[in-house]
Amino acid sequence: MLWTGYKWIMYEMLNKRICIHADDLGASENINRTIKEGIDQGIINKVSLMMNGSALEEAVSIVKESSINSALHLNFSEGRPLSSPQDVPLLINSEGQFKVGYASFWFSLSYNQMFKSQVLTEIKSQVKRYQEFFPGKIKLDSHQHFHMIPPLMKLLLDAHKDAPLWDSIRTTREPFFFLKNHPGSTVKNIFSANIIKWLLLRFFDSIVHSRVKKYGIETNDLFCGVLYSGNMKGDLYGSMAKKLNRNNTLETAELLFHPGQASEDEESLWSGQKQFYDFYISENRQEEGKELLSLLEKNRLFI
Repeated sequence: MLWTGYKWIMYEMLNKRICIHADDLGASENINRTIKEGIDQGIINKVSLMMNGSALEEAVSIVKESSINSALHLNFSEGRPLSSPQDVPLLINSEGQFKVGYASFWFSLSYNQMFKSQVLTEIKSQVKRYQEFFPGKIKLDSHQHFHMIPPLMKLLLDAHKDAPLWDSIRTTREPFFFLKNHPGSTVKNIFSANIIKWLLLRFFDSIVHSRVKKYGIETNDLFCGVLYSGNMKGDLYGSMAKKLNRNNTLETAELLFHPGQASEDEESLWSGQKQFYDFYISENRQEEGKELLSLLEKNRLFI
């Protein structure tokens, strides 16, 4: 009994430094339900809400009832914008859905002033919607980490300079963790598209991390959730905790899981964007949810 209590105290201490985060709350009712399971278990301690999600109001209720920390999940890639289509024509296709991929978004934002203006319009729309539910400064991240693209981060920081908006912003300083208990997962992710995303976001972080701190905005010192995205393991919590404990200059870390899973009868919500439905329905998400919910049971949180 004494040992169990000690482990729980250790978990509570680490839990203040390591944020276990779930993205995509509000995307659908079933995604909300599966994320809520982790919240109710006391394992997830922060969530991000999609302002254009089909189940946003339910997501807001989940956050308010649980008093969990929440962030604005800025979105430029999935679904429809909150702004009027005539105000953001460069961001959408003929059906009114977001159309711009990562590379083209980066390029257009760097060289097209009209595109930049329309992106700012959509940022304001999503911020306004979020503040209708949660007034005050905003904790910020984004769908597919778009906010880490340097010209978009500059736009966000310039907006903050004019009128303080951001309480904190997620950054993606992700160490390389080799999982001794799951060597196959480590090798699999090294030889997948995740390694390219990991390298790109590490590069972006080297540019934007210090800029965020310069503005007096809080950000996490470490992050985990790109290299193992779709294949997150509970062991990563232990690796992150050891990293924090060995380096006194590091204070906080964010561990990103994607436990939210869509159901088969929700496919129509992603009409015209089947790639997102395939992402939400994947078995990988189900496995991440199981891995997340088993953290306490398997004592993986206790180092």
